[in-house]
Amino acid sequence: MSDYTRSVRSDLSGHASVGYVNSVNAPTVAPAVSTPSFDAVAAQIDLNYVLGRMLTGFILYTFSYQNNGAVLASGCAGDVTVDQFRFLSSKTF
Repeated sequence: MSDYTRSVRSDLSGHASVGYVNSVNAPTVAPAVSTPSFDAVAAQIDLNYVLGRMLTGFILYTFSYQNNGAVLASGCAGDVTVDQFRFLSSKTF
C-alpha cells in the first residue's frame, strides 16, 4: 500500500492511496466458496475542504478490481470491479 497526502491550501487537502495483492492458494472461509488464486488492485482519492469554522466537506473516490473472483457453488465466476463516489460532510458542535 502506498499513501500520499498533500495540503494544497490551509482549507483544502487531499490524500491518495493504492494497493496491490497477489494471492495464490487462498484459504476458503465457507465450503461453498473457492478462491484458488486472485489479483486485486485498490485505489482511493479524497479531497477535504473546510467550508466553515465547524463544517468540512469531503469528496471520496474508491476503485477496486479483483480478477478471478470467488467461484460460488452455483459455478458463477468472474472479475469484480467497483467504482464508488461519495460526497460527505462533517459538522462539529
